[in-house]
Amino acid sequence: LVDEYNANIDLFDAKGVYVLNKRVSGVNSLGTSTNPSITIPFNETITENIIDGASNGAINLLISPNSLFGTALGLLSHITFNPVTALSGTFRGISYDSSGKYYLSSSSGQIYGSVDNGTSWVLISQISGNVPVSGSLDVVTLNSKEYLIIGTGNAYFEMNITDSGSIVPPTETISITDFSATYPDLANELIFQVYQSADGITNNYFYLATSKGLWKRLSDGTFQRQ
Repeated sequence: LVDEYNANIDLFDAKGVYVLNKRVSGVNSLGTSTNPSITIPFNETITENIIDGASNGAINLLISPNSLFGTALGLLSHITFNPVTALSGTFRGISYDSSGKYYLSSSSGQIYGSVDNGTSWVLISQISGNVPVSGSLDVVTLNSKEYLIIGTGNAYFEMNITDSGSIVPPTETISITDFSATYPDLANELIFQVYQSADGITNNYFYLATSKGLWKRLSDGTFQRQ
């Protein structure tokens, strides 16, 4: 969710952390908070555009296409991203699961995980076929299991992180062929945000904000345009 006050200032809710971004002459002045009414600007400024963020309760992590930042107690600092397997492409999305583990996606389809609040990262999986990732990265709960939703320019892929599954097309439908044929509009849209309420967790549904409208994934695995 992004609220733009004018061409240079916006406030967005990045999975539990509210980020105030003020752009002046190409330089960003940032502030974060877990309360939208008390967002505190940082003294530091950066020249990179923040594209996503998340807060697992221990630390706020923000990403630009090429950098990872950590925020705590009103301080902003670069975090060195140095996994064993080199990043391919640029950073694209960041999220976390119920255990507080962070997940990070790259534009080339790599998924990294961190269990120490972003200090170290391990390559978990890679979308086969080098599918470019251009959408959001979010965690949803379906039937008491957590899934990583990886937005692409052609809907999304998912990963059952509760059972350490592989990255696959939407498995709540019969197959990717059926999914594309049944929901051609959704199958060809960019997923730029996923939202699941507490009721959605209980009743197994979530929403997909796309480049051409809002969709709801229903409890029976079907999709409905809103």
